[in-house]
Amino acid sequence: MPREETATAAETALANLSDEQIFTLNKSLVNQWREWMQKEQEGDKASVAADLRRALETLYAADDGSREATQFRAFLATYKIEFIGGNNTKNFKLSNPNDPNEKPFVFAIQQCEFKAQVPLSSETEIALLGEGLLLPLHCQKSSPYIWGQDVEQDYEHAAGWGHPDETSYTFSLTEFCDEGSLESSVAKADTTKLAEYASQATRQADVFLTLSRQEILWTDGKLSNILLQEGRCRIGDTKALYQFDDASAARLCTENKDFASTIGYCAPEFGGIRVGGEFTPGLRLRQHLKPDSVHAYILGMSIYNQLTGNMPPGNLPANQFSPAEDVFTTPIG
Repeated sequence: MPREETATAAETALANLSDEQIFTLNKSLVNQWREWMQKEQEGDKASVAADLRRALETLYAADDGSREATQFRAFLATYKIEFIGGNNTKNFKLSNPNDPNEKPFVFAIQQCEFKAQVPLSSETEIALLGEGLLLPLHCQKSSPYIWGQDVEQDYEHAAGWGHPDETSYTFSLTEFCDEGSLESSVAKADTTKLAEYASQATRQADVFLTLSRQEILWTDGKLSNILLQEGRCRIGDTKALYQFDDASAARLCTENKDFASTIGYCAPEFGGIRVGGEFTPGLRLRQHLKPDSVHAYILGMSIYNQLTGNMPPGNLPANQFSPAEDVFTTPIG
């Protein structure tokens, strides 16, 4: 996609990485994935950012004097790397302190192992960009799937293993949304903010309705995945977007693949749900899969989470609806 401005150092450096280098980066990070989750829980985001920087520094040999290596070292010397967070997608903010006019980027590492994947068509992506929902993609690289630390793989082996459309890690560069997410726009469990919760839910519903009109299913459309930029809603996690035209719908409704989703927001049709403590496999309901029904389920769970401050029930036995929550018992509620 053509850019209106000259490419920045970050875009150039990452775009020049070869497939083998992306594989090497993936290999150096895959075994740190769980460590990063632990560090994030402990509030040690600086350590995660340092881990990524060290991995990036090894992509070119110290004696490599090529133009690409020189540009990459200049990028690392200039840009500040900060870990934002994430579960199946790890997000890092890249900013250039030497140029206040350069907008920061998000460098996202998406883990897409063994997930059902029906990528959006180019026509659909253009339509969503026109709607303002998708962030412009400045660079994207994919790596073959890598096993854990007990299995050594080289690039040739990994590239020939399995099905690339099912198992991969994706590295992408998009714009940074400095207004946060729709979730963070209103504090949770405050019975004086019901009007704001209603407005928040309306904006989330508008996103879902736009996607449905484009025949798209978004299985992880929780509020934290809807970012705000200049007051507009943007989709912050695109790996859970599925084309849902007649052909792809038939595939998604029949194959036994997981969908990218989040516990607590996982609709019965594609992930199963706990009913009376028993887990009901979602495959029984997969034939009834429709974007509107899944979106409505996520919307309802998002509203519950905002009103009560608790994770939605359904996918964990300890999580159940409670009519004793403040929002249901106060005079305002």
